[in-house]
Order: sequence, then C-alpha cells, then structure tokens
Amino acid sequence: MLVRKGNPMGVSGIGDLARENVRLFLSNPVTESVSYQIYTKTLRQLAARRGIDAGFLDAAGGQSSRLVYGERIHHREAPQYIADGRADVAIVFYHLALRYVRIFPDLFELVALSPEGDPDQLISSIAVAKTVTGSEWGARLVEFLLAENVAQIYREHGLVPAR
Repeated sequence: MLVRKGNPMGVSGIGDLARENVRLFLSNPVTESVSYQIYTKTLRQLAARRGIDAGFLDAAGGQSSRLVYGERIHHREAPQYIADGRADVAIVFYHLALRYVRIFPDLFELVALSPEGDPDQLISSIAVAKTVTGSEWGARLVEFLLAENVAQIYREHGLVPAR
C-alpha cells in the first residue's frame, strides 16, 4: 500500500481500508481490468483470511467518496492521487510502491499488506517458457532471465527472480 509520508491516516493493514475516513485508490476496472482484478482479488482473499468485511470494494455505481479509480494508467496516477490528497492509500504492486518511495522519499511511504514471512503473503507470478519449436532468441531470453546478474536486478527492484 502506498501512503503519504508520515502516514497521516495511520493505515497499518487491510482492516484500515474498511474505515469510513480512508479513501482508497484502485486501478480502473474497465480500462485496466487485469490490474484491477488482481488487486481486488488480493484484497478480498486477504480480508477473508483476516475475517474482515471487504464491502469497502463494492461502491455503488463504481465510485464512492472513499473509493476512487484511476482514469488511464494506474501506475502513474496512484502516486499523483496520494500526492494531491485525492486518496489516502493506493493499492499497487510492491515493485511500483518501492519505486515511488525510492524516487520520492519525502512524499511517500510503503505499508505492506502482509509483512514478509506472513503466511498470508500473496505473490503474483508470471511464467516464462521455451517451446520446442521456438527460435534461438527464445532460448537466449530464457538464459538471460535465469542469469544471476538479472536475478539480482529483479531482487533490487522488489521482484522475485525467474527460477
């Protein structure tokens, strides 16, 4: 979760997203349906595991005073909404939040939905595969992605390296 520096709303976990005074930014459910679905599925699963009502995600008509959606590109809009005071917390992939905090340390903080090592920690993954009929470039890409120096770059940016 991305929050303003100093975390003025005291957001410390998913339970705080259900508070009436917390405005939540999410990617647009129509124009960015993949990220929206990943974010809301993650929030619903985590809320269910913690016994929290995820009704805060069910805004009538798609908008409410405490649930706001980006209009075009959420990974650009999320930090802007927080900086402008239009949202108190934004749900974004960890590597994005980490980037914003590193670039603008005086503006943002990162609050983990699930602390590292938490049994409820949720990780998204994407598979990479090489087909038998693929070109040499596919094999080279897989070799590149599996290299230790690339794995280190992934780790530095909050991503899990390819295995």
